[in-house]
Amino acid sequence: MLDFFEDRDCPRVNPIFYISKTTGKTDASEYFTVNATTGFLYQIRNFDYEDTSIQCGLGKTEGILNITAKDGPHTVSTILNVNFTNIDDTPPVFVRSECSTTCYSCPVPDISVTIDYFDQGTIKTEPSHLKAIDTDSPQSKITYKLIVYPETYKENIEFENGTFILNQSFANFSNFGEPSDFRVIVVLQAFGSNGQKSEHLVLILHVTLPKTTTKDTTTMDKEICILSTTTE
Repeated sequence: MLDFFEDRDCPRVNPIFYISKTTGKTDASEYFTVNATTGFLYQIRNFDYEDTSIQCGLGKTEGILNITAKDGPHTVSTILNVNFTNIDDTPPVFVRSECSTTCYSCPVPDISVTIDYFDQGTIKTEPSHLKAIDTDSPQSKITYKLIVYPETYKENIEFENGTFILNQSFANFSNFGEPSDFRVIVVLQAFGSNGQKSEHLVLILHVTLPKTTTKDTTTMDKEICILSTTTE
């Protein structure tokens, strides 16, 4: 900083430097410090764009510093612009479909839903639509891989246009072969253009069969016995 400030009254006296906050989202003061006497500027925090405080606050491209030099009763300040160069070091992240960042309410946790044995078509989840984005490379082409447990049902579930789809009901697909309520686990993973893989997003389907009421067999046997005795 000594190259940017000069005390014309006392050129041999070095001013004291400090950084003060600026107004607005582009304030980068907390990422730097300046040696008060030598004037050397140091970076003390990494500019990781995936950090929520940067992505949702500071911004991706640049920040500003307010550098102040003080010499006795006199002070002078100047704005220093800092340009950021982002690198593609982070895999895709699942977010709500309306999001272009991972800020605030955008991240999507694992999902658990209860569906009927006879349901088919779009699976109603919350959020209703989701996607994966590459926060480093917005133009990255995202592809998806779906894993289903038990594997018996892997051909019946798809991920399409941000939603999970049942090609047909579990009842039809299993030929009514499930004897009771059961669970299906769907694991979704996203891949970026550079091959980086997202963390797994898990969808748990609790499939319920219709409740049926059957007559107590002991009572039925008694009724048959009574009917048989009466007939004789």
